[in-house]
Amino acid sequence: FRGLRDDISKGFGVRYSYLEESGEVAEQYYPCTQEGQLTGYKIREVPKNFRSVGRTGADCELFGQFKFNRGGKFVIIVEGELCQLSAYQMLADYNKQRGSDFEIAVVSPTIGANAQKQIAANYKFFDTFDNIILAMDNDEAGKKAEEKIIKVLPKGKVKIMNLRFKDSNDYLTANKGKEFIQDFYNAKSFTPVGVLPSGGLYDRIIQQTEVPKVPFPD
Repeated sequence: FRGLRDDISKGFGVRYSYLEESGEVAEQYYPCTQEGQLTGYKIREVPKNFRSVGRTGADCELFGQFKFNRGGKFVIIVEGELCQLSAYQMLADYNKQRGSDFEIAVVSPTIGANAQKQIAANYKFFDTFDNIILAMDNDEAGKKAEEKIIKVLPKGKVKIMNLRFKDSNDYLTANKGKEFIQDFYNAKSFTPVGVLPSGGLYDRIIQQTEVPKVPFPD
């Protein structure tokens, strides 16, 4: 379904229902957790209608969080469950091809783009990682969400991933996993407006030397 393999869905406890006549996917069931324990399911009726069973709201952990309780070098935040599964699959395949068992944590809010409260409630979880990569959808809503989310994450750890497609699943369905990996590792450290990152200082110095100057009198 949408480029996802069964082993990825099973690894995150995602279940499916199918249309009896055609065998096509009718619904996806995304598990929601608190302290690693199942509390409910967020249900996606294909293509994009949502309902829920049990406890699934902002007081729950992010989707996928239960698998990554040891912290690590990277965690990437994407906007939805489908994108979480897609991003994890591409990153896992890349590391497997390299012969590495390195695992990159991938999570997504369970409440859509307005997720800053849910993310803030899980501050301690995010603080166990060295780098927090923010990869919300490449649209107006996603960009606005990024601005709010950055404020509630640990300072100095956030990097912004510039997506060349709308979201992670678009990379997967377009068979652009290589490009996704490139964009992931090219994520730039977040710098507040008006502050120049140290990596840009040298270029600014060179530019300044080329600015025409008024000579001193003899």
